[in-house]
Amino acid sequence: MDDRRLNVSSLAHSNTFGWALQPPNGTTHRWNDLTQWLRSGSGVYWICGKAGSGKSTLMRYLYDHPTTRALLSQWAGSEKLLVGSHFFWNLGQPEQKTQHGLQRSILYQILHHKSSAIRDVLPRLYADALSGQHDTNSPSAAEIDFAYRALQQVSGLGKICLLIDGMDEFDGR
Repeated sequence: MDDRRLNVSSLAHSNTFGWALQPPNGTTHRWNDLTQWLRSGSGVYWICGKAGSGKSTLMRYLYDHPTTRALLSQWAGSEKLLVGSHFFWNLGQPEQKTQHGLQRSILYQILHHKSSAIRDVLPRLYADALSGQHDTNSPSAAEIDFAYRALQQVSGLGKICLLIDGMDEFDGR
């Protein structure tokens, strides 16, 4: 689940992307203020660029940098904060390049954040685990759809920010 993110070099960005977590100065740097969006935004903040231009490196930087979480904590206020990620990878396993893999990855991160919801969100897997079955199958597409609908009824999830990288590597129809 984390292979692609962890294989993006963290050394390449240590001194390169500091500008991303600073407000644009309006003269030499013109972009929508990412820091403002992290503090109070909603919807999508889209980062685009040519292949090989460093988008994945920037995304890893943003995911790893404590300033990102500090800014998002202002947005979350008193609510719990989950910063999740998925890095699509067209050279990887099917789970690393498909919608099903994205859904499983995000669902895992949400349920790791709020484990008390597992019983209601994935009832078959929960029952299998309680009965001692350690070789349970991954959730089916139908179970994942049910899980996301059930998550809408779970209280106390808090605020969730998802950093999704590599949309151009998504293998979907």
